[in-house]
Amino acid sequence: MNKRYIVFALALFACFGGLKDINATEMVELVKAGEFKLNESATTEDLIKLIQEKGAQIVELDFSKCKNIDFTNLNLSGCNKLQTLDLSYTNITTEDLNKIISSRPELICLYLDRCNKLDFANLNLNGCVNLLNLDLSYTNITTEDLNKIISSRPELICLYLLECNAIDFTDINWSKNELEALYLNSTYITPDGLKKILASCPNLRTLDLWECKFLDEKYRNCYQTKEAIEELKKDLGIENQKSLPINPKPSWLVAKWQALSTPWKWALGIGAVAIPLIGACIFYKYKRSQCVKNLSGAIWRRLAPLLRRQKLTNQPLVVQNRYQI
Repeated sequence: MNKRYIVFALALFACFGGLKDINATEMVELVKAGEFKLNESATTEDLIKLIQEKGAQIVELDFSKCKNIDFTNLNLSGCNKLQTLDLSYTNITTEDLNKIISSRPELICLYLDRCNKLDFANLNLNGCVNLLNLDLSYTNITTEDLNKIISSRPELICLYLLECNAIDFTDINWSKNELEALYLNSTYITPDGLKKILASCPNLRTLDLWECKFLDEKYRNCYQTKEAIEELKKDLGIENQKSLPINPKPSWLVAKWQALSTPWKWALGIGAVAIPLIGACIFYKYKRSQCVKNLSGAIWRRLAPLLRRQKLTNQPLVVQNRYQI
């Protein structure tokens, strides 16, 4: 009888011990195709292994709450498809983040909420030409820092600033922005700051003002439609601000171009590229091939960013609230 109990106990130990070992090795979760989330206890070695084995497949990478990862020498150059990076609750520094950004300039979504070691004064987002979605919630970002970010990335569509209480929204320059969603839950925004946002951000269709204690209680809400925001503007008496969307009259040259039929546009476009190429070939008749190569390369370097930006523009970003309202 005792022998049976001993065997049974050993079997249970082996079973649960084995399960523990299995769970310990599952440091990376495949959420769905291209989306990878690291376990909170994941280490730098786990991340390096993931990049080596799956780097070319990664589209979204979630490091949130991974306190054991050292980002100092992190190399994401192999993650060519990476578009979304979640670094929330991590210990990443500004220097390490700048290195990551420079190696992956095609990022579309970047989540930095509760990254308390970041010095936003030295954060460089100039290389993120495709960045549309940025989360800076629960950080120590200042008015000056936010102005710098907005001016460097005016194409941002979605911006999270929950509980960023070092910002004076009356001193933020919102001109030339494309913002469609702005989350200001629990900030110190005032009525004047709110009016400035509403007058300067004509594309807004989501505005989170929950728990904003310096606003009248009736305005502490989350406005989730364009119509709701228009009603808010009317209530504040700014529905006729000049900064609202205006359709400027095109110049005579633009009007002429728009009046042309598509074949003529193609002919002029091809001619604008072909004529300089032919002229270059004639002028450099002894170095013809190299000339064409250099000139065509220069033209492509100018056109490529525009074409890439147009591709992103034609694929509308689905703005999703990362926080429960």
